[in-house]
Amino acid sequence: MGASFDFSIAEKVPSDGEANGPMGGLVNGDRETGLLEIKNVDGLQFKKGWIVDGDNVEAPPHIELQVQHQLLVSGRAYAFIGALIGGNNLVLIKREPSEKIHAAIKQKCSEFWKSIDENNPPKPDFETDSKFIASLYNTAEVGKIVDVSEDVEIVKMAEEYRQHGETIKEADKRRDEIKARILTSIGDSEKALGGRFTISAGMVGPAHIEYDRAGYRSFSIRWKK
Repeated sequence: MGASFDFSIAEKVPSDGEANGPMGGLVNGDRETGLLEIKNVDGLQFKKGWIVDGDNVEAPPHIELQVQHQLLVSGRAYAFIGALIGGNNLVLIKREPSEKIHAAIKQKCSEFWKSIDENNPPKPDFETDSKFIASLYNTAEVGKIVDVSEDVEIVKMAEEYRQHGETIKEADKRRDEIKARILTSIGDSEKALGGRFTISAGMVGPAHIEYDRAGYRSFSIRWKK
C-alpha cells in the first residue's frame, strides 16, 4: 500500500509556559516527526459533516481513515488534520495510530491484492460509480456495430433510459415555467428573501471564452416510430 502526504512536521519544543504545537519542517535528533493533512472545508459542510463536542472534533470517516492509512504507511507517531474552515478559521485535530483500524486496513489491502492475483475484479457499483465506469469506455472503434436486439437486458434498459429522458424533459419544462413565474413576481430584484430560502437573480457580465474541447464519446438512443 502507499500514500502521499501534504506535509511532514515536528512538534515544536516548548519553552517555559508554551504549549506544544505543530511546526513545519523536519527536525534532527530524537524528536518524533508527524504528518499534517490539510483540508479546505466550507463552513456549512463543517457543521453538517464534522462532529464537534466541545474541544473534541471528529472529521468525516473518509478523512479519519485517510489519516490512519497515512500513519500506517509512514510509521509516524502522530498526525494533525488541519481543517481550514470557510477560509478564515483553523481547527487542528491530533491523531495517533490506531492498531484496530490499521489491522482492518491491512486486511482489506490483503483481500484486494488477493483478488488481483486471482483475477477476480470487484463487482461494479453502477449507481455510485456511474461516471467513473463510463470514463473507462470513453473510446469507440470507427465502423464497429454490434447487434443487441436479442439481448433482453439491454432492450429493457434502453426502454427505461427513454422513460427517464421523458421524465427529465417534463421536469425541465416545469422548472422553466416556474422560473418564469418567479421572475415575473420579483421583477428586476437581484435577490428575494423567502425565509427558509434566498433567490439570487443577479447579472452575469458578458465574456468571450476561447478553449479547445477535448474529444469525448457521445451517447444517445433513437427509437423507431
